Amino acid sequence: MNNYPFFEPVGQAMVNTSRYKEIEHIIKMCDAISRFNNQSVYLIDYVQQTFLYVSYHPLFLCGYSAEEVMKMGSFFYENVLSADDFQMLVKINRMWRKFFYDTAPEERLYSSISYDFYLQHTNGAKILVNQKISPLLLDENNNMWVGICIVNLSPREKTGNVVFIQKDENLNYTYDFEGKRIIS
Repeated sequence: MNNYPFFEPVGQAMVNTSRYKEIEHIIKMCDAISRFNNQSVYLIDYVQQTFLYVSYHPLFLCGYSAEEVMKMGSFFYENVLSADDFQMLVKINRMWRKFFYDTAPEERLYSSISYDFYLQHTNGAKILVNQKISPLLLDENNNMWVGICIVNLSPREKTGNVVFIQKDENLNYTYDFEGKRIIS
């Protein structure tokens, strides 16, 4: 399986196919949550390198249907991101994985990331959004398997604004693009 840039180096995670039954309840829960709020919700399968669920909320869909986005999988990003934002997201996702794998295995489920980027709608409009990602399920070796993503309008004025969050710590960590490092 070829790794899409957002999945490097997670592709080596392995999951017994029988564990996919666990996801059915999570998908139903995400669908219910997405009907009650003004946020887009989607689930990423880091092993299969695809989306498991995409809500019908129009913000993330950018003029496509949820079914079209599911079919495109991660290649969807190539249709809705500028080249600069695509490269920024590749860097952010690499930093997110480094942060995740530098976290103790028993704490990995409690880490998350938040960042801002532009989505390009099929009608040409650009919208600055904030995306938060948190792992929901790990494989047997504590590698990322399923992640939940929440997308809403960003209150900021520019892309980036990367924050790594660890649940039980009072510190949030930000990524400094100029210094190319994570700071607390």
